[in-house]
Amino acid sequence: MRWETFFSRASGRCHARDCKRKDPQYQAEPDTLTICEKEYDYGDYSAAGERRGHQTTDSNYRADAGVAVIELSDPPANTYTYEMNRQLDEAILKARMDNNVYVIVLTGAGDKFFSAGANIKMLVSVDPTFNTTSVLHANETLLRLEHTPKLVIAALNGHCVGGGLEIAMAADIRIARQDAGKIGLPEVNLGVLPGTGGTQRLSRIVGKSKAIELMVTGNTFSF
Repeated sequence: MRWETFFSRASGRCHARDCKRKDPQYQAEPDTLTICEKEYDYGDYSAAGERRGHQTTDSNYRADAGVAVIELSDPPANTYTYEMNRQLDEAILKARMDNNVYVIVLTGAGDKFFSAGANIKMLVSVDPTFNTTSVLHANETLLRLEHTPKLVIAALNGHCVGGGLEIAMAADIRIARQDAGKIGLPEVNLGVLPGTGGTQRLSRIVGKSKAIELMVTGNTFSF
């Protein structure tokens, strides 16, 4: 299994190990990764954002040898909900306050998705006030992650789009498994903007012009 560093803070470029991407003339072909509820069952949600009949843990936590691993787990696409963000927030605090933890690794359950972002069915099931406050909480959670003094690594083991990429960009380093999936901010295809810091963090990583281009086209790229 080979991994590659994606989006370095210094250059904002993709560093790939295969010779095709080392070629300066090579340009990845953009694709649009459509969030489709016909393809994925996002579950049934109450007006309070709680998933009916859902008893599994959305964020799994384990720590060993100085490394805390937080796994986003909400099959099939590891989409996040208010429930998951609460658990993610608690896991970040747990790792931050543990003197035996020096590194935090974020990854997705399974081998197909890091995270496909917000759970669409939850967003359309809750009332607008709850939706707004849950998005604010998601921003607070990522700010906590971003500001933790410990090294945070996002291990991209699969598709990382929308809010999933926004989670990854709150980490200090992003490391991707080669040919694992697509990456991008396709929210424009749903008529919305990235809502959890993507407009700011992507600009810092790849530059303002490139960030605007990626967000207004909604293109995703294979990595």
